[in-house]
Amino acid sequence: MLAVLAAVALAVATAAAVGHETVRGGPAARQIRQGKALAEVRGKGVGLMSSSSRRGWDCQAEFKLQWVTVARVRMPSDERILLFGRGRSCLLRQGGQYRARGLLERSAYGRPMPWLAVESRIKEVRPPGLCRRLIARMQGAFLEQTSRLDDQGRILVPGLTMGILGNQVLPGSGGSLGRPAVEPAYAARLTQDFRTSGILHLMAVSGGHFMILASLLVLIMRALRSPPLLMALVLSVAYLGLGMLMVPGDSVLRAQAMGLLSALALAACRPAQSLNTLSWCVLLVLILRPSMAASFGFALSCGAVLGIGLGNRWLTALLEDHLPALLARPLATTLCAQAGTLPVQVLMSPGLPLLAPLANLLVTPVVDAATVTGLLALLTSWLWPPLGLLLARLTSLGTAVMAFAATWLGEVAAPAAWPPGPVGSACLLGLGLMAVIDHRLIRLIRAQMRDHSWSAVTDEDSGVPFRPSAWGSLKGWLRQTNGLLAQLVFRKRPRLMSSDEGRFES
Repeated sequence: MLAVLAAVALAVATAAAVGHETVRGGPAARQIRQGKALAEVRGKGVGLMSSSSRRGWDCQAEFKLQWVTVARVRMPSDERILLFGRGRSCLLRQGGQYRARGLLERSAYGRPMPWLAVESRIKEVRPPGLCRRLIARMQGAFLEQTSRLDDQGRILVPGLTMGILGNQVLPGSGGSLGRPAVEPAYAARLTQDFRTSGILHLMAVSGGHFMILASLLVLIMRALRSPPLLMALVLSVAYLGLGMLMVPGDSVLRAQAMGLLSALALAACRPAQSLNTLSWCVLLVLILRPSMAASFGFALSCGAVLGIGLGNRWLTALLEDHLPALLARPLATTLCAQAGTLPVQVLMSPGLPLLAPLANLLVTPVVDAATVTGLLALLTSWLWPPLGLLLARLTSLGTAVMAFAATWLGEVAAPAAWPPGPVGSACLLGLGLMAVIDHRLIRLIRAQMRDHSWSAVTDEDSGVPFRPSAWGSLKGWLRQTNGLLAQLVFRKRPRLMSSDEGRFES
């Protein structure tokens, strides 16, 4: 086992080193280290064209290069760049191949990838395939229906459903219907409230969408008594289709990879285990795409799954002794996911969202329902627009609850200060380790005390101790209090006579 682990670690490290040097030694990366330069590129559109985060430009999109021409020298490349455009340059479609010419420069912020500022029109070399055009039509029709909602719906419904906020959608893509754009100040404030309250992850597509789809399909296939191989095939097709409908992201990649591995385990008639599946997912993704080792989105998604896999069952059993199951289960899942992602969150922003468990607990009842109606709106808007609009309005009701919780809790308390960078992450890991050790010690001490007390009474080492829950203790106290109050007998106090009344009677 140690030899296999050492070989896997060596393979992952080698793949990561080779991938890092490949990206660092690419023609675009070499050129931006020397300075800005005019370049002609050809490549494939990876993501949706969205509104530009850079002042003076209209749109931006991620672009995977095939070759780069600098100073009349053409060089092959498999790098990824961020393309900025204006006007007619914003017609890039996901999945199509294009040729563009612009200024190649170093990124000023965000992900460390080269920027290409395109002044002239982008030339389409090959249009997207039929499947990609159909998906683009579905996404455009869905965005057109969401543009009819109020401001919070226009922002949050596409984010919850597709993974892109409505204020990031390029005006005109999907139909703006002549409505004015969302106020930037409102959009920035809403995003900040979601970040402060710790529920910004709801606006990024992750495992929740795939779990809901898998649960529904497994329920239908089991009702039809389908064999495991057919069920695995249907799940694999559904995972691939859902991944294509969503905006490409690192968390989507993790969820899709884990879903396909779980389907493979189902086809082999093996039980799917979340931690084993996560381990295989991380290994394969890092070997095939070493750049994911530096991705915060991938790390956050993996950390959440790791935290849930390690502590969800134990924490749920512990909380069910003191809380109703309706509250204990979502609270346990939230706390475990939050514990798994905190070390990575500290690397991004030095602060601990103290109210994140409460915010997640408040929005949990509506997240699944809103996700289902949002996906149905995405699938039906291009076939029957009125039905898509109705489903989008239902989704907007759920996102309104999320917006209320985020605004309310985001204004109550700011995140607690914490040391930034690797020092803060190390401190959190140390605290977690101390908590685990303390829990083990407490369990050991209680077990020893229980054994001694039970042996002293019965001279036997058997039996199950009774430990009442907090909720049971509270109900017992209320019952006893009610019984004692019912036994009270109130008697009339004798009336005292005044001096005048006494003289009169005498």
